Amino acid sequence: MDILKATVSHLAASLDGVRVSSEVPEKLTLPLVTVLRTGGGGDMFVDRPRMLVHAWGKTEAQALALARMAEDAMFSLPAAEANVADVTQDSLYSNVHPDGTRRWSGAYVITTNR
Repeated sequence: MDILKATVSHLAASLDGVRVSSEVPEKLTLPLVTVLRTGGGGDMFVDRPRMLVHAWGKTEAQALALARMAEDAMFSLPAAEANVADVTQDSLYSNVHPDGTRRWSGAYVITTNR
C-alpha cells in the first residue's frame, strides 16, 4: 500500500475543489494542501508513517479553516482505506512559509497493516 498516494487521494476527494499534492508546486495557487511523509516506524506487521499535512491559505483564518477540514478528512481515513487501522494527530500549529504565505500544519501518525 502506498500510504502517501492513498492519503493524497483521500484528502483530494474530501476537500472538494482544493488542490492536494505530495509536492509544493513552483507557483502556489491557494488554497492548497500538501502531504509529506516525514518519518515513522513499524514492524513486520504494521507501518506507522508520520505524515505532515500543510494547509496553505491567503490568510491565517483561511489556512486554519482548511487545516480543520483536512483534520476531519485525516480522521476519516480508516473508514475509507481497508489497510488503515488508525490515525492520530501529534500536533496542529501555525507557521509562515518563507514567501509570506500562511500555513497551518498537522502532524499525523497513520497505522497501516502491511
